[in-house]
Amino acid sequence: MTPLTTLERGAKIRRINTLMSACRLIPNREDILALWDARTYDELTDEEIIQLQGFMELAHRTKTTPAPDNIRRLRSQVLAHMTKIGMYASPEDWQKVNRFLLQKRICGQLLYMLDAGQLQALVRKLRAIGDKKPAMTSRPSVQVTPIYIFPDCGPTVVN
Repeated sequence: MTPLTTLERGAKIRRINTLMSACRLIPNREDILALWDARTYDELTDEEIIQLQGFMELAHRTKTTPAPDNIRRLRSQVLAHMTKIGMYASPEDWQKVNRFLLQKRICGQLLYMLDAGQLQALVRKLRAIGDKKPAMTSRPSVQVTPIYIFPDCGPTVVN
């Protein structure tokens, strides 16, 4: 592969930023770059810039293409499990969800980029995470025994 010129590299980075903006992924730029063990575009090689552009082209294409019903159901299951473990609270806040899913140990991709097999594997993984995480309760369970104080008798426990 021939090295990219400064103009070609700049054009590819602009295209990547345009695609990130179209997919509303600008807040997750650092997480996406972390897939290539980088924090900035300067840390990426020319080959990695080309790979990143391909990744963002695929993300944009899958985001703008309607998903079949089975994929939509699996995505719904993923979001239900993410709600149970506290990762997904409202449809307006995807940054936490994207950051979680972009971790290589979870799946390393965005939700709308996953196919049916990957979504099923993610559902199993999230179910396992949910099973390990203890159920959250508002208060510990405490049994209260009433004690009544009657005049001239002192404290009395009534069951």
